[in-house]
Amino acid sequence: MVLSVRLRASVLRALLLTLAACSSAPPKPPVVAPSTATEPARAAVTPGLFLYEVRGKQGSAHLLGTIHIGFGFDEVLTLDARRRFDASTHVMTEADIRGADPERLLQAAMLPPERSLRSVVGEPTWKKLLARIDAQIPAPLLDRLEPWLPTVMLGLEDLGHALEELKPGAEPRMMDVELMKEANQRGKEVTYFETVEEQLGVFDSISLDEQVRELTRSLEAAGSEQARALLSGFSSGDEAALSAALFDEKELASSPGFYDRVLFARNAAWLPVIEKETARGGCFIAVGAGHLLGERGIVAELRRRGYQVSRVGQ
Repeated sequence: MVLSVRLRASVLRALLLTLAACSSAPPKPPVVAPSTATEPARAAVTPGLFLYEVRGKQGSAHLLGTIHIGFGFDEVLTLDARRRFDASTHVMTEADIRGADPERLLQAAMLPPERSLRSVVGEPTWKKLLARIDAQIPAPLLDRLEPWLPTVMLGLEDLGHALEELKPGAEPRMMDVELMKEANQRGKEVTYFETVEEQLGVFDSISLDEQVRELTRSLEAAGSEQARALLSGFSSGDEAALSAALFDEKELASSPGFYDRVLFARNAAWLPVIEKETARGGCFIAVGAGHLLGERGIVAELRRRGYQVSRVGQ
């Protein structure tokens, strides 16, 4: 498939934002365009800082919980946190999305040739989906996609609306992208947990039935309340509130595949790497806050393994 320049940009943006979103609050979490609203500016909200120091027998590391859109890296860091980042010798993030090929990414998100999204989800759901998303992706292309991609895009749309309420007219910011830019400018060693292809494979591993159920539910339920709770918990620095927004019991019960593949399995795969980097010392690790929090989060598991993990930088 050969995409036009305009469509290539649109598809790449959608897929890369999907990769970012999947790390924070699956399946709920696209960049918000600058607002043209004329309503009076509201008071700025001070974002929270989810930074943890991990100490082991041989060394230490730092873990930063990010939210992938709406907040900037320098916007979140305190002076103490900035000093800790500056003192780090190497940085680790989820995946390197620079230079990603939109056509390759798109192929990875497509249904087999003999299937179509319209036939998979049924006519009523297809019509609702067209009404919500056809302006972003043309119907013929949308019909070729696996259900997880439009599902996440709907969640991102909800998050974008909530972000506009919280920070009206704010310039779109992406913490992870800004962190990587800072690390490269300062000549720090940079490594990644996964490739972009591996991240897309996470969604492909979720059963088609669950993908369809989640898409249908996303179209029927308003996700704005959960999105507001997510942003409120992050911006206030409230660990308990953010955990509650990320790990709502109903969401866990209705979307076990999303949580298992997008968060929990990846946490388990990353833990040995984090332990190695902690023993090495000097590493500043930044991943979606959803990976750090909760009973099955990285922070809790490191503590169970005997590491001293303390929140710092507030």
